[in-house]
Amino acid sequence: MYSETASTQPDETLFNRIYPWLLWTISSLFYFYNFLLQVFPSVIQKQLMGEFHLSGSSFGYLGASYFISYLFMQIPAGLMLDSLNIRRLMTTSILICAAGAAMFGLADSYTMALMGRVLIGLGGAFSAVGTMKIITLYFPAKRFALLLGMMLAIGMIGAIAGEVPFGRVAGYLGWRHTTLYCAYIGVGLAAVFYLVMWKYEHKADGSATELFKGVLKHLKTVATKPQSWLVSLYSGLAFAPISAFAGFWGIPYLLHTTNFNESAISTSVALIFIGFAIGSPLGGWLSDYLERRKPIMLVCSLLGLITMMIFLYIPLQSLFLLRTALLLSGFFIGFYVVSFANVKEIQPPDASGTSVGFINTFNSLTVALSEPLVGKILDVNHNYQMAISVFPIMLITSLVLLYFIRETYCRPTH
Repeated sequence: MYSETASTQPDETLFNRIYPWLLWTISSLFYFYNFLLQVFPSVIQKQLMGEFHLSGSSFGYLGASYFISYLFMQIPAGLMLDSLNIRRLMTTSILICAAGAAMFGLADSYTMALMGRVLIGLGGAFSAVGTMKIITLYFPAKRFALLLGMMLAIGMIGAIAGEVPFGRVAGYLGWRHTTLYCAYIGVGLAAVFYLVMWKYEHKADGSATELFKGVLKHLKTVATKPQSWLVSLYSGLAFAPISAFAGFWGIPYLLHTTNFNESAISTSVALIFIGFAIGSPLGGWLSDYLERRKPIMLVCSLLGLITMMIFLYIPLQSLFLLRTALLLSGFFIGFYVVSFANVKEIQPPDASGTSVGFINTFNSLTVALSEPLVGKILDVNHNYQMAISVFPIMLITSLVLLYFIRETYCRPTH
């Protein structure tokens, strides 16, 4: 479906080897940027709730608005990346993220702030799927899980930047000015991506009718396989607890249930992202090395559940013990990365974008549902531990689903 205009002159051999890594780096920076924009409301919760007069559920909806638009765009993003011009799609999506950040920073009402978050989600939908498409196109299949893990690690660093440095800069400049500076960064990143991706420009061949038929074919290929649904649901249930807790409810929860100050708590919650950043590439590498997917997914759900229950239900008076539990929880749940490799291995190569969009839809859906659900339970019962129990229940359910998922042995099974 694609034509590739890549030079094969001998003097360009070294450049041709480096160029895929350059593309991967720039697209991974987009994933970094997306995560930064995703999590920053958690560190300015008090300012947002005070300025827009929000309840717990309203604040939850503000966070979920990003994920709702993100999840609705996942499958369309995968289909478009399988069928259309990657350079233009990715550049445009970065600009949409930047526009959303600008709207959020300029918001004079709750509705405008919601719309800004929706735009960030729409643009950010292409960050992970686009990077995984680039990995599929330009790297050997055996490197997919490792490179995906490295991409997720970069995203977690973005999440850390969105919680710790962003909070401190926002305290100095104000959250509005800081958000607007993030918008300027997005415009610069879009320009860099467009300039860098000049060499390999994939273009769709054929008429609009043929393209539409190809889109339907990819979607049917993925959606008619029961394993696609099982692995995707597992992935969402494994990922959402750490994403929704670390990215949204972690700081408010620990401030309410511990005696540590806000600075110590925000630094502690950031350790979840650090653990995730370490665990994701390690889990991908270990899975490739062992040529197994399910044992790594089992470690993800089981040990992730155990470590999460420690800091949720045991009153830890030691900051060291709390931080150790948070770090380990992020580390083990980071192993969920192999579910992407699993779902890709049961699809044909030309449906790779659609398959990762499919699984990312479930990741976004579970986060989008869990964030306001926690807020709603909190509004009704005023009990943080009851509300936050949503997350362990999701991990337990992922363990049950794992029984029905087939092992791919790190090989294509389509």
